[in-house]
Amino acid sequence: MTDFTPDTVGKRIKQIRKLRHMTQTELALKAKISASHTAQIEQGKRQASPAVLASIARALSVPPADLEGRPYLEELRRDQLDGLIQPIRESLDIFDLGADPDVAPCPTGSAV
Repeated sequence: MTDFTPDTVGKRIKQIRKLRHMTQTELALKAKISASHTAQIEQGKRQASPAVLASIARALSVPPADLEGRPYLEELRRDQLDGLIQPIRESLDIFDLGADPDVAPCPTGSAV
């Protein structure tokens, strides 16, 4: 049998499954596929169809893209977040709250 790309979907499924403290059997039941099918996918002996991958992703509560290992999606999320944060940073840089009327300055020469 041939492995479908090293460091594959199967390895990601196994990693996330273990993070969720699930056995292969529990994952299979929740994803409504056989335990042997789950084991073969995790071992890289069988490729998951898009429908099976979606079912496993639902069972693990992750987007299918996380299982497929699309790193550019995470970069895109970060870029979008940076795009939203930058205007806030710029606004805060030019915004001056002024002195707080409830805070009195320390007298000169006194130690705090």
